[in-house]
Amino acid sequence: MYRFVRYLVQQNSVLNWPETASIEPRITICLMHNNTATWWNPEREQFLGCDLAIAHFIIARGGAVRFCDIDHWFECEEYGKVPNTVPNIYHDGYKLEAIDASNTNIMYCSFDNIEPVPTLKYLNLSNCKYIDDWCLDRLSSYRQSVEFLDLSGCPRITERGLATLHKMSKLKRLRIENMPKVCDTPLIGLMLEESLPGCIVDGVDYDTNLNEGVDQQPEAAESFENYEKKLLSAIQSEMTGRYFPTSNIRF
Repeated sequence: MYRFVRYLVQQNSVLNWPETASIEPRITICLMHNNTATWWNPEREQFLGCDLAIAHFIIARGGAVRFCDIDHWFECEEYGKVPNTVPNIYHDGYKLEAIDASNTNIMYCSFDNIEPVPTLKYLNLSNCKYIDDWCLDRLSSYRQSVEFLDLSGCPRITERGLATLHKMSKLKRLRIENMPKVCDTPLIGLMLEESLPGCIVDGVDYDTNLNEGVDQQPEAAESFENYEKKLLSAIQSEMTGRYFPTSNIRF
């Protein structure tokens, strides 16, 4: 058993465990990283196509997705099962535009199943306990499409991971509140807004003493929730020319 665990730790060097760390958390996390439920399934993508393969993966793990030209979310009623309303064979009319993976157990290796698609503009990863700095580095794959990103409530993310988001040139709104491992959040927020001129960072408590004379744009900015609604509405209007109602849970 020890040799097996040691092998898993070596294979998961991304975790970057310190030598003094206890073996118990290594066992738990490494086994989860090697759970077959998170492995990439090439047959699924070949059979469904990239967009629907991602949808099946996210929905089966408790998340939700939305497609272009369809004004509602698809989510599972029972964990692990994809509803019959989602095609189980390739259909070129289903193009992914939004992923809500909040409160799910997705982790670094899960992104092998979430390839970048050009129509994806909305990505919610809030309150995901296994999302860490290494995961954020992989988000650069979505830099040409994602405009909205919610990372709030992710306990493993640090300022080092947030710094990698400067690559996401299309980003217009970023939420980073309630992230206990992030140091100097106001400074990180200002640096990201400087490196991403078109992006507003939400969830940052900007201290007026941080940098006297700095334009406090976030205080006067449109609320995060209103922007979230408008973004998804604009996406839908752009695709179909019609407005759809919003809900208090997902927009």
